[in-house]
Amino acid sequence: MKKLVSLALVLMLSLCLIAQGEVSGNTYDNPQFGILASFPDGWKLQTSLDEPSTELGATFELLSAEDASGIENFSINVIALGSLAAQFPDDVILDAVQENITSAYADMNMSPTFERVTLNVMGSEYDTLLIVTDVYGMMTMVQRYVVVIKGEYAIEFTATGFSEESTLSMFDSITLY
Repeated sequence: MKKLVSLALVLMLSLCLIAQGEVSGNTYDNPQFGILASFPDGWKLQTSLDEPSTELGATFELLSAEDASGIENFSINVIALGSLAAQFPDDVILDAVQENITSAYADMNMSPTFERVTLNVMGSEYDTLLIVTDVYGMMTMVQRYVVVIKGEYAIEFTATGFSEESTLSMFDSITLY
């Protein structure tokens, strides 16, 4: 019985490690979700220390990447949807993202503008959510969200920068396989 419990623990830990993916230099690879990301020199990549959960609605971060200034960044988060994944098209998730951002930014007295744009990114056509925010008159922040449903998960890709072009170029470094 002890061997069976030990084996189960080893398998669970190995599944957690697979879910996190691996960083090597400026490259992130996650075979479980089929994500390969390569970032320019000088970018800092970090996988989450959080343990992934398969509990319905649980969200966990796979990757956080930022340039040397810490201003431009890219993140990959996963939402566990279970067998309900087919009932959550990407536009429903983008609606929820928009609602959450509207609320969070309102708390900071900022009013972002939102635009839905269908773009060819990461090798396929996806609906994207473009968010442009004036940050207290000091700068314009641009965020672009893309959601991909894979199996029982929604994978949320978020690029943040100072221009639409910079956020789009971040998606050039992502390959889904």
